[in-house]
Amino acid sequence: MSDKPIKLGELVEFVRGVTFDKSQQQAISNKSNIPVLRAGNIQNALDTKRDLIFVPREIVSESQLLRKGDVAICLSSGSPQIVGKTASLGHDWVGAVGGFCGIIRAKKVNPDFLAYWMRGPKFIEWRDGQARGANIQNLRFSELGKLEVCLPGPEKQRQIAARLKAQLAEVDKARQAAEVQLRDVEALANACMRDVFDNAQARSWPIRSLGEISQVSGGIQKTPSRKPVKHFRPFLTVRNVQRGYFDLSVVEQFEITEKELEKYRLEDKDLLIVEGNGSPSHIGRNALFEDDGQEWIHQNHIIRVRLNQAECLPEFASAYLNSEGGKAQMMEKAETTSGLYTLSTSKVMALELPIPPLPVQAEAVDKLQDSLKLTRQIRNATSAQKVEIELLPQKILTQAFEM
Repeated sequence: MSDKPIKLGELVEFVRGVTFDKSQQQAISNKSNIPVLRAGNIQNALDTKRDLIFVPREIVSESQLLRKGDVAICLSSGSPQIVGKTASLGHDWVGAVGGFCGIIRAKKVNPDFLAYWMRGPKFIEWRDGQARGANIQNLRFSELGKLEVCLPGPEKQRQIAARLKAQLAEVDKARQAAEVQLRDVEALANACMRDVFDNAQARSWPIRSLGEISQVSGGIQKTPSRKPVKHFRPFLTVRNVQRGYFDLSVVEQFEITEKELEKYRLEDKDLLIVEGNGSPSHIGRNALFEDDGQEWIHQNHIIRVRLNQAECLPEFASAYLNSEGGKAQMMEKAETTSGLYTLSTSKVMALELPIPPLPVQAEAVDKLQDSLKLTRQIRNATSAQKVEIELLPQKILTQAFEM
């Protein structure tokens, strides 16, 4: 791109996100509030449907309401992988972004061209080169406004945006096809588990609470007051934990002291259960951790269960909790406060599992492993394909903006 560089601040308007007290936050929509998006809603496009919170309408100014074509940006986060993420609003929607985010609104540039440019190599290089805070990573509108954009004429902007829209739409189709295949695999897995846990023999197995047969503990919390340290470790978050497996297509790195590592490091066969962060879709998702030689840690919204393997095989417990009966029990025990769902550590300890003798558990696990071997192979292949698909947008954007 050889066009004349223009400072971004001359082309756009910067709008701060909405700040609010925790007491003003609600989980259910009504006529007097509006939805607010957070960093987690900034994906390939703005996710305006999941993990929403709501704030009183009167605390949101007219300029803070998102408009079609606006680019939302995460300005502040405890993770360098999240700060600077951007996504545009591609449809009409009434809502805003939270205080750790902001809005970049096109004034003298094609909105679609701007949205794609802010996912391209020039912006990413600038973002990653910015000075970082010791505890919270920050971007400033004042510095962002100095960033230069090589801006072609209006018609060329439109052509570039149209071409990128078509190319990225094909990527989205491939992504959606992979996600459909993953859902089909999960349906097959559920059918296999019904064969093991929903029969007369299973209904006669003795019942024990999870707290009786395991040690249960929480994870590490990211806070602004953390002292700077030099040791980064792979960090499992709520988004990584799925039903029976880990989605590692995106993995955060987290700074941790040696003392914290000793306390929070995951061990082989640890069962990780999502306690939830407000959304019922997250409640009770769980998977069995397998040691790969790295020193993994996990988020505080994930509960670590270390089973007494003389009484219960971790594979058996994980399979049951991912069965329809296990999922129903976890939703039943989930607590709600102002519409926010959580599954506390005490509730996890109170979960009841059928505990047959170990040989019966092993037989059940073997049956499931035989039945689910194909589903694991399909899931792994599809997940790997999905990782490759996720790399395509950046390759396409790099090619477009380095011409």
